[in-house]
Amino acid sequence: MLDYRYQTFLMVAKELNYTKAAKKLSLSQPAVTKHIQYIENHLNIKLVNYQDRQITLTANGRYLKMKIEELEAEIDDIKFHLSGKMPAPHFTLGASRTIGEYYIPSYTELLNIPDLKIDLVVDNTTQLLNLLEENKINYAFISGPIDKDKYYTRPFYRDNVVLACSPEHPLAGKTVALADLFSENLLSREQGSGVCDSVEHFMLKQGLSCKQFKQKTRIGNIALLKNYIAENKGIGFLYAISILEELNDQTLETITIQDASLYQDFYLVCDKKNYKKNEVEKIIHLFTKNLNPSI
Repeated sequence: MLDYRYQTFLMVAKELNYTKAAKKLSLSQPAVTKHIQYIENHLNIKLVNYQDRQITLTANGRYLKMKIEELEAEIDDIKFHLSGKMPAPHFTLGASRTIGEYYIPSYTELLNIPDLKIDLVVDNTTQLLNLLEENKINYAFISGPIDKDKYYTRPFYRDNVVLACSPEHPLAGKTVALADLFSENLLSREQGSGVCDSVEHFMLKQGLSCKQFKQKTRIGNIALLKNYIAENKGIGFLYAISILEELNDQTLETITIQDASLYQDFYLVCDKKNYKKNEVEKIIHLFTKNLNPSI
């Protein structure tokens, strides 16, 4: 077992807050501080910086946190091996809102998998990448452009980005030039969503911008956004998978943009340092086994 003072350091490194760490450990804040000071004096290194009431880890602190986490995992493996009981794999996954609300319910069975524990966090692309960098999730499923030099990425689905409108809209079902749409009210997802990034990339390639629309309103909820579009309050870009039901019910229609093809790959994303081939293949299988076709 690890020295209890290293357990204290690990909690401080995770929380970056002495008060929160002390509460979770059922210790006093002075005791937590003494534990950190003991390790720093014993190793003759600086682990944390405290300035303007903010805690940050030094390079040595980040290294020690990583190694303690690795040791804890190895200790758990040893204990389970000696007891003859292997733990069920446990993944904390992040999913962008479109994937979490529309892809997962239709194409996966994440809640009915024996011998596998999964916790799911649903948020927009920007927030998921932040959680990934903070090691709060193992993998992210993202529906938007990704920096492939920074992250390991694996595409698992491709969806069209469609321009949705009310069936009562005068352009419903028609094909128009992109420039002819700028007199419309554009209803869009919140900043940081994958579909917004996809559309902005597309506009940039055309030498245009979403700012050219007469009015632009951001709505951070897909269901509410679809309701406003259905009520003819504006038009909006959405992934096709998110409006299949409305298209079938004819409560939404689409506008085709002339000489344009908008689509976006959905990716499994992880830190390149944490890439494990067997884990990735297992999770990809869970995400695509009910999908036909997949990419």
